[in-house]
Amino acid sequence: MKKIKYVSIFFRLLFQVTFVFLIVSQIAGWTYAPKPIAIFNVIPVHYQGLVLHALDLNSKIAGFFLSSPSLIIKLIVVYSLIKLFYLYEHHEFFSHKNVLYIRNAGYALLILEIIKPVTDFFLGFILTLHNPPGFRIAMMTMSETNIGVILTSLIIILISWIMTEGRKLNDEQQLII
Repeated sequence: MKKIKYVSIFFRLLFQVTFVFLIVSQIAGWTYAPKPIAIFNVIPVHYQGLVLHALDLNSKIAGFFLSSPSLIIKLIVVYSLIKLFYLYEHHEFFSHKNVLYIRNAGYALLILEIIKPVTDFFLGFILTLHNPPGFRIAMMTMSETNIGVILTSLIIILISWIMTEGRKLNDEQQLII
């Protein structure tokens, strides 16, 4: 049990750092966009190299706000993982809260994969608005990665539902004398 506690503490702290890093990197990324900062780039991969001008302040602000829904959903996933590992740290493995955090992470991942192509499409308008005519572009893409995350999120949601049903059966059995 001590091993589970220490591993849970490690992952909880890792996700807490990740939570802060996501916020800071989003703000710093749009401050210096379109130039990447270290390994983090706020410009979607399919628009990298297509922004042919320096972004003005309005474009950076619009880009920040357009990418904020994705950031918020990622933060919900990370927050759910922080809370889940906190419960594991305190030896709560099959409680209602566990299932809730697992389900929330699954739904957030699913929503992220649905809205990301739409927000990336509008980011294309903003990022290439000041490009010369013929070099303005906006695209909606879906890759195997997106489909894989959608399937993974559906499996996570299914697992949380199965855990809920299992908890109900367990609760019923405990009431039988």
